[in-house]
Amino acid sequence: MLTYLQIRDFVLIDNVELELGPGLTVLTGETGAGKSMLVDALGLVRGDRAEPRQIRAGCDRAEVTAEFDLDGLAPPRAWLEKQDLADDGQCLVRRVVARTGRSRAFINGTPVTLQDLKGLGEQLADIHGQHDHQSLLRAESQRRMLDAWGRNGPYADRVAAAYRAWSEAESARAALATDQARHSERRALLRFQLDELNTLAPQPGEFAALEVDHRRLAHADELVATLGTLCDTLYEADEGSVHDRLGRATRELAELQSLDPTLAAHVETLEEALIRVSESASGLRHCADRIDLDPERLAQVERRLEVLHETARKYRVPPDELPQLHASLVQELGDDEDPDAHLARLTEAAAAAAQEYHRAAAELSQHRATASAA
Repeated sequence: MLTYLQIRDFVLIDNVELELGPGLTVLTGETGAGKSMLVDALGLVRGDRAEPRQIRAGCDRAEVTAEFDLDGLAPPRAWLEKQDLADDGQCLVRRVVARTGRSRAFINGTPVTLQDLKGLGEQLADIHGQHDHQSLLRAESQRRMLDAWGRNGPYADRVAAAYRAWSEAESARAALATDQARHSERRALLRFQLDELNTLAPQPGEFAALEVDHRRLAHADELVATLGTLCDTLYEADEGSVHDRLGRATRELAELQSLDPTLAAHVETLEEALIRVSESASGLRHCADRIDLDPERLAQVERRLEVLHETARKYRVPPDELPQLHASLVQELGDDEDPDAHLARLTEAAAAAAQEYHRAAAELSQHRATASAA
């Protein structure tokens, strides 16, 4: 129900405010008193076309504000809730028309499009006149009233749901049909890339291990020489090795234990150090013996690293991520079904959805015919 109407700078109206109560309200007046201007202003908040000539002379804009009480009006309340514009059962509509011809619309303080305003306005107020557009003449309104009379709501809902399902299925089918050529090109590219990576066969952790091998092989001579020197220094020198000098110090300190028993702990520490030096020297010698001085092995590692680097640059990924890329290609091609089979399946689904829609529509038509004849 319309409860409040304010009109500012509209045609000949400066500023008018109307507060309307329950029941019938009648505005009377002689011809030319301005009754039609009120109706035209109300039409603006219903979404009617706005024109600059409707602005009062000397003003930059016209403004119409209408407030509606939606108590008992389920359709507009549902519309507002769907658009996230609901405001506790009230609806405040404002329309502003500028001299430039541009108009703006607001519902409960939120800007909306003219199409949205029209969709709500037609549910809020109906203007009846000798030459005015009447909702009773619209097929949509006639169907809505017929369905309400015949209690056809559930049948209409089934038709709407079936139509949405058909539309979605047909959209999916059309999208795949349009994209099929591009899809085939994509699969061909993926197969080529997969064949290349199958030949390369990158393994998880391979790149990091190859880098370690390359550093060791490239500096093998330096490593062997330095490790040999360290082994001599620690243990194998004929005179003055760390092990020999530490051994002498341990023996001399052990002889002093009889004079000062507190030295026993230090003797144990030196004995442990002797063991550690011996173990370290043995470990370093083992490391030196393991170093491969084979130039062919170094060349092999360098060739493998070069291939991995080139492939990684080609696919724009770090070299150590080539195994993950390989696995993702395998999965993508494995998960992607044949496009022809996929299209056939979607075509069948669209046909089934269309059949269900036509069945539901025929059922609704039959119930409407029955209701109209009652």
